[in-house]
Amino acid sequence: MQIETFKIFRDLVETASFSKAAELNAITQSAVSQQIRALEKRFKTALIRRRNKNFSITPEGKALLQASQEILRTYETLGDRLEELKNHVSGNLIIATVHSIGLHELPRSLKLFRRTYPSVDVSVEYLRSAQVYQSVAAGSSDVGLVAYPARHRG
Repeated sequence: MQIETFKIFRDLVETASFSKAAELNAITQSAVSQQIRALEKRFKTALIRRRNKNFSITPEGKALLQASQEILRTYETLGDRLEELKNHVSGNLIIATVHSIGLHELPRSLKLFRRTYPSVDVSVEYLRSAQVYQSVAAGSSDVGLVAYPARHRG
């Protein structure tokens, strides 16, 4: 059973209209009827009583409506929480830098970074340029900031 089925049932009962439920879910009225029949078959009970163009909800239908509303709220809350976690940045960031950058340029950037990502624990290590390169290469630091590029010998 799919979450959409619970939404269709809820929308049908709340709007009291097959056509409105169909419109809300971008499906046909026939598809709404099929979903309701599938629910009734799955739970082996009548959920609504059809009379001409009207219907009424059965006690079992009321129970399913309450459960559907709870399921849909939980599903929406889960989606919100997962989105929040996906966009949440946390952890540790180790920056290796030379004194000239670490004391003069880095503080402004760090202030903004910490405001933007308060859950990230930032630590700064002051090293000589050659040690900054070694620290990043060894994985001891995540970021290295130096005043000039390393010289490569051919």
